[in-house]
Amino acid sequence: EAKAMELFRKADQALHAVKKSGGGRVAAWGTDSVTDEVECLDRLSGIFTADMTRDYRNMLLLWDTVKIISSNPDPEGLAIQVVERLKAAFKPERVALFQFDADNDLHPVAVRTSGSDSGDEGNDLDLDKAQKRLLKKALGASEPVDCTVEATDGTEPVVSWAVPLVSQGACLGCLYLDGGRVAMTLESSDLLFLKALSDQLAAALSHARLSALDRTRQEEQRSLLRAELNDLRRALGQA
Repeated sequence: EAKAMELFRKADQALHAVKKSGGGRVAAWGTDSVTDEVECLDRLSGIFTADMTRDYRNMLLLWDTVKIISSNPDPEGLAIQVVERLKAAFKPERVALFQFDADNDLHPVAVRTSGSDSGDEGNDLDLDKAQKRLLKKALGASEPVDCTVEATDGTEPVVSWAVPLVSQGACLGCLYLDGGRVAMTLESSDLLFLKALSDQLAAALSHARLSALDRTRQEEQRSLLRAELNDLRRALGQA
């Protein structure tokens, strides 16, 4: 157990060093960088606790997310897979990933609920005023934010969490989870973990967006070249 934890710590330190160097390439790293080591260890010391069940859940979810990101799916496919794993790990009533659309409005890309395992919930999520305000609050935050909606019928209050997805200072959207007070009372280690997970997810979504934009630009350039070639052929034919 101790060796496994040490391996995770060293891997996280190495990954952090590569990210700071720009990413997308192989970088040499050693333990002589005290600043990088302290920064990573402080963050991990909050994520991993003495609760083996919680630590195993977090490590498994983090590992699954890394595998999803490494497979480089499209943004929608990435959102669906991450939301499904968050549902299985944290057991919320509802979980969703919100992103900005072309009109700069938030909309759910992937939604999963506790009452269905078929994945056919669609992308509709009925939120009350307090939960909508929570989403707007998350867009200007750097940490997870929450709100509690008291039930009028005497049932358990609903606790909602929104985790901003921030990449290079820009908010791309947020993760949303809600459920009963017992299930959604998250500890500090849970919040630190969700923040670390959202950072990885935001970076992957940003990269996927840029890749899609590059492909669009390349196709536009090819279309222009084909049009110019056709014009040239017509001109040569007339000549």
